Amino acid sequence: MPYVAKWTKVNWTMCRWRLPPPSLGSPTSTVKSKRAANEVKRRAPIYKYWNLDEKAKKFRCGFGKCRQTYAETNSSSMLTAHTKSCHLTEWEKADGRTTNSTSSKSAAVAKAFQPVDPKLSPKEQQAIDDRFKRLITVPSRFTLKACLCADFEKYRQKVKAELANVPGRISLTLDPWTSVAQEGYLGLTAHWVTSEFELRELLLGFVSLPAEHTGEVLKEEVMSILRDYGIAHKTFAWTMDGAANMKAFFNDMKPDFN
Repeated sequence: MPYVAKWTKVNWTMCRWRLPPPSLGSPTSTVKSKRAANEVKRRAPIYKYWNLDEKAKKFRCGFGKCRQTYAETNSSSMLTAHTKSCHLTEWEKADGRTTNSTSSKSAAVAKAFQPVDPKLSPKEQQAIDDRFKRLITVPSRFTLKACLCADFEKYRQKVKAELANVPGRISLTLDPWTSVAQEGYLGLTAHWVTSEFELRELLLGFVSLPAEHTGEVLKEEVMSILRDYGIAHKTFAWTMDGAANMKAFFNDMKPDFN
């Protein structure tokens, strides 16, 4: 019979062609295949430190008198985590490994910086060691901040003196924009020609702005930078885009320049 049909009050239910059931192996072959799969699964080195209780289907820790057990279905990462947290020293000894201590690392660094010339006296060697210590000492964030602020102030004073000696006018380019994080920024660059007819340019300011930088906000920031460098009265040409806020900014700046 090619198919079986069953009559119901609603409709016919048609069954597919009858197929012979898949041939199943013998119980012995099934057990062997499972054992082979488990042997492949348990190739991680950590398994040799754990004993498998086949009756309870659990792994028992093999270090000392530890009674920790895990189900047979757990992965090797679970056994490794317990071994590292509770038996790290014993595991490293059994595995032939040693822990990298801070003292050994320091000794290796000190050995690497030994002088090539063995004729150096102990005093000269001590001087070289002190130099290396000063070189590799990392300053704190407060020291770095103080150094950077001091250097910036020296550079700013130098720039102000150079801008004050510009014989002609100074042109400016500016561009505000908003980042993908909705944070506003403004860049202001000065351009001028020296007495030797060399074209110079310098970034005067890179400041943060509100996300909505209107013309009034731009005017306050730009005028603050120009007054800080003392060049508000020396501006000549402005270069900017044609956005609405830039047009409003230029209209607000006209009375100040007039």
